[in-house]
Amino acid sequence: MPKSAVCSAFYTKNPVAPLENVACMINMDMIGRLKDNKLNIQGIGTSTKWKPLIDEVNKEFSYVISTTESGLGPSDHSSFYAKQKPVLFFFTGLHSDYHRPSDTPDKINYAGEAGVLRFVEATMRRIGDMIEPVDFVKTTAADAQQSGSTRFRVTFGVIPDYGDHPKGLRITGTREGTPAEKGGLKADDIITKFGATVVKNIHDLTYALGQYKPGDLVKVTVLRGAREDKEMTLDVTLEEKK
Repeated sequence: MPKSAVCSAFYTKNPVAPLENVACMINMDMIGRLKDNKLNIQGIGTSTKWKPLIDEVNKEFSYVISTTESGLGPSDHSSFYAKQKPVLFFFTGLHSDYHRPSDTPDKINYAGEAGVLRFVEATMRRIGDMIEPVDFVKTTAADAQQSGSTRFRVTFGVIPDYGDHPKGLRITGTREGTPAEKGGLKADDIITKFGATVVKNIHDLTYALGQYKPGDLVKVTVLRGAREDKEMTLDVTLEEKK
């Protein structure tokens, strides 16, 4: 679990104000790399209010929005979702500099980040103007199985898209020198199977990785091509997590 998520977990157990007074949780994590006007919003399924609200706000901004239903994820919102609070997580995507010294200030899209902040502000103002309280919805049955902090010893090396996709988990690329790159995975591949595990989202992949050890050879099935219809099975040898 990231350090920030540990902090939010502590807060939900030791809140400054009673949690019953909390209407929802709005999370912004990694919003500085907006590209091609694409914004990912997670937790969209945790309230019946979210989808129409986001659609209405985006009429002003015209972002290319991808969404994730689940209220779980490797960031602060998960702790609040676990306490049955509706959540929204705004995110501009992973990149190859993630948690590396190469993640330098010159790579930040400052104008894009400011735009995301304006979008979030508009969202929060509409929430504040609501007459009825924001309801909570538990997203998927799979959450119960995958909500724990999965610990695994291996590195794979894909950069997930994080948006829900009807065919599997789309990736935006691979990290240099990782098993995924060596195994032949490419940007825009859709992972549909990892070993014996059917992959529909990042949670499925994370769960699957927890079943392996360094040196294991895994067959990874992907869909490739403009029509996402070319199925390929790639051999990937997992390496020890540094």
